[in-house]
Amino acid sequence: DVFMQRRKEAIQQGQSLEMEYRIVLPGGGVRWIHQLGRVYLDDTGTAVRRAGVVQDVTARKEAQAELVLLRNAVSRLNDVVIITEADPIDPPGPRIVYANDAVERLTGYQVSELVGRTPRILQGPGSDRATLARIRDAMAQRRPVCEEVINYTRTGEAYWVDIDIAPLFDDY
Repeated sequence: DVFMQRRKEAIQQGQSLEMEYRIVLPGGGVRWIHQLGRVYLDDTGTAVRRAGVVQDVTARKEAQAELVLLRNAVSRLNDVVIITEADPIDPPGPRIVYANDAVERLTGYQVSELVGRTPRILQGPGSDRATLARIRDAMAQRRPVCEEVINYTRTGEAYWVDIDIAPLFDDY
């Protein structure tokens, strides 16, 4: 098996070994292991000491798999999902840190064009200032808000959008 071969080579050559691998427990459970170690050789090339650590990284691997699953699911939604920083609320406004694929279909902007910019890029002359003020006030108070507003595509075409903002806090 690959692990045993790499382990054998590390011992013979006095190299470091770092690997992640899966083990199946007697009851059928699965655990992910991260192993880091080094073999020390004497002047004759004989292994004289091994040092290392073995760590159960199952929780990290499961969290990574869940994150990939969620990212893939959100990217395929037909609804636009934009995630911004919470601050600053006042101009220039919060920066976009994530946008799903639907934003490209609706707005004509590439996700890469929007990340790092403010959602205000989507507003224009028909965007109702009173509605935008209500959204701003809700964000300042860190409370959810749902509003309808006119936004604009990359080419300047107006479209109505239902905005549903749900603030997230550091305790998530």
